[in-house]
Formats: sequence, C-alpha cells, structure tokens
Amino acid sequence: MANQPDFPISNKCCEFSKKKPAKRIVKELEADLDITGIRQSEGGIRSAAFKTCFSECKSKGCNTFRPVFWYTDGDKRDYEEMFGVTHSRCYTEYGLRRTGCVGCPFSKHINEELAIIEQNEPMLYKAAVNIFGKSYEYTAKYRAFVKEMKAKEKEEKKRDRLLSLNGTSACDTGGDSDTRSAVRSAVSSDENAPEIGKGA
Repeated sequence: MANQPDFPISNKCCEFSKKKPAKRIVKELEADLDITGIRQSEGGIRSAAFKTCFSECKSKGCNTFRPVFWYTDGDKRDYEEMFGVTHSRCYTEYGLRRTGCVGCPFSKHINEELAIIEQNEPMLYKAAVNIFGKSYEYTAKYRAFVKEMKAKEKEEKKRDRLLSLNGTSACDTGGDSDTRSAVRSAVSSDENAPEIGKGA
C-alpha cells in the first residue's frame, strides 16, 4: 500500500476480448452447443472449474461440451502421432509450454515467456514491453518486496523459537505480534508468485 502503482491495472482485456465476444456470438447464432478444448490434465483454474465433459446451462440456453476433457498427455501424444498433427513453432522451436495473450503480465511464467519472445520475436517483444513495461517493472519490485518479507518472517520465527527455548515471550521483549501476523498474512497470499528477472 505504501508504493501504489501510478498506472491502471485490470484484467478486463480478457473479459472484453474473449469472454464477451464469445457470449455475443452464441447469442447471435442462437447456438445450443458451445464446444471448447479444455483438458482436465492440463491443470489450472479452467480445468479445475469443471468436473465433467458436459455442462447443461438453461440460463444462457447453450450447453457446453468439452470433447478432449478426459484426454491424458499420453492420449494427446497418441492422437498427434495417429493424425500427424503439426504444432505451432511456439512449441516446437521456441519452447513455450503453452500460449496465450503475448506478454500477459498475469502469466505465472511471464519472465520465462518474455525471454523466449525476446530471442525469437524481437519486434513482438518490443511491442509487449511498450504496452506492459510498467507492469513488468512494478511486478518485479513487488516480488522483491515479498522475498524480503519472507526473509524477515523467517528471521522472526527463528528468534521466536530461541526466545521460547529460553522461556521468554515476544511480549517480554517488546515484539509486535500484530505486525508480524500482518506481514505473514501478506506474504502467504503471494506464495505462488513467480520471480521476474532481467529483460522484463
């Protein structure tokens, strides 16, 4: 809160570029079935949101079918070999694990993706940095802050253990347990945040 960003942050690009247009098409075509390629074994939020390959939705008048929902990684490889599926160079040459919006700051592996884009598509990398540069810088600083807080938390835990062995409490030494609890809460909420290194 002490170092708030000086630029707007939102995830609405996904809402307005993908979700709403898709819903509009369903409505315009009066479609009764929406087919998507989500696989359960991919993991992530989208796959965890569903328990089966079919969802009935009376409210929007369009059901959803996920034909490859149960495909394992092995099934996928067998299918690719059987039908000679050719993958994008993003996978076969660049080494990306998955693709999405280029340079999306919300990506868990943004640092790795930026390095790959910079090497293979320098102009695309330049465009991404031009659009999201401030976000990359701010995220890097935030993650450095989280790392620092985790180190402090570790030291405080170590100190608390030593004090408890000596029969002394944090209250006896003037320690601020509320502050430590707040720091721990803030840090634990960002456990899965990846590190951003150079080039971002």
